[in-house]
This record gives sequence, structure tokens and C-alpha cells, in this order.
Amino acid sequence: MCSYVKNHPELYFAGIYCVQKEYRSYNVGVQIFNIAKENAKGKNIAANSVLSMAKKYQQSGDFPIIDEDLTTVKNYFPDPIHSEMLFNKDLPANIEIEPFQQCLLPSIVQYDASVVGHTRELILRLNCHEEDSRTFAAFRNGVCIGFGSIKRSCLGAGRVGSLYAEDPVVAEALLKKLIESYPNRNGLAIMTPSSNIPNNAILQKLGNAKTETCLRVFSKRKVKVNASKIYT
Repeated sequence: MCSYVKNHPELYFAGIYCVQKEYRSYNVGVQIFNIAKENAKGKNIAANSVLSMAKKYQQSGDFPIIDEDLTTVKNYFPDPIHSEMLFNKDLPANIEIEPFQQCLLPSIVQYDASVVGHTRELILRLNCHEEDSRTFAAFRNGVCIGFGSIKRSCLGAGRVGSLYAEDPVVAEALLKKLIESYPNRNGLAIMTPSSNIPNNAILQKLGNAKTETCLRVFSKRKVKVNASKIYT
């Protein structure tokens, strides 16, 4: 299977590319990939690639561009998760963290656009309403300064993402809130940009993670984002 999600009229994101092992030598994956690619209608396509596949994608011409600034690390923390090691001080009086409500969606959409450079209202609405998920948003004097979500992965882990925030303090407070709101999980999965040094320090508080590196690849051009505000 393979999917292409429309982020905005000029950008699609490819993912969930998987072929059962016994069929991998029959070009099934290539055929599915090419059929799904037609939905992108020649627009720019982004994807995350494990290191072992990145060169193959480049040589095929499907994803010739690599954005090293958006290299991500897949982190898996087995239970127990020691969320008490995260931010345990009171936030400033003018900062509040609120559980998702429909009335907060416009503020979340606006903040998301300031980070990724385009509006993703439909994607965010579906994300915030997804079954068995939690979303929290942070506000300073009534203005959104971050948000994050957690949901169940296919392996039963609590998967955090997206988590965007103005600064590490807000990001860490959001992460703690997400973890504590989702106790029935099989470990914790988080994909983090390797370039976000403060975020790496936050994750070290949770212990030693099993990791794997992924590269952000594009079919036509890189996309400008504010990577310093992307925590996962």
C-alpha cells in the first residue's frame, strides 16, 4: 500500500509505503507507488525515507532532493515512561495549556501555518478529532504558542506528533501533558528533527531510546519551514 496526502495545492506528502516481504521481488511496490503518485498530478511531493532507501529514491529520480535540515530521528521509549522527569515547575501565569476543543481549532491552524508555511485546516481538524487521541494547545495571553497530539500507533505505542512550540519550556510542558493523558500504551514513539538541539535534551530526560534515522526527501524542491519550532 501507499498513500499521498494533499497538504496544500502545491504539496503532497507520501507515506505508508509498505509491501509484504514475499512480494517485494515482483515490482508490486513500484506499481502501487506509481499509481498512487498519479494523484499528486505533477506537484511537489515530500516523504520521509529510511537511510537504506534514500539512495534508491534518488537514483530512480522520484525523490532527488534531500533536506538535511529536516533529518529526523525515530525514537522509541519502552515502558515505564518517566514523565515526572520532564518540566515540573509552574508555567508563567500568562501561559495556559488547554485540552482540545473545537473553538480552539482556528488558533491551532493559524499557529501551524506560521511553522510550516501554509494552511492545513482539514488535516488538523481530522487529527484533532481522531479516535483514541489527545491534543493540547498552549496559549500566552490568549494567543496560541504551541500544540501537540498523541495517538496510538499500529504497534500500540503512544505516538507523539505533531508537537510545535515557540520555545523548549512550552514544548516540554506539552509533551509531559500528552504523555500523562495517555497512560494505556505500549511504550512511546516520537520522531524528532535532529537539528533541534533543545528537543534532544528534553528527550534525554526520558531515558535511552531505540532510534532510527530518516531523511526528508522531495520530488521537486525543498519546502521552507521554521524547523526551530518543530519538536516532533
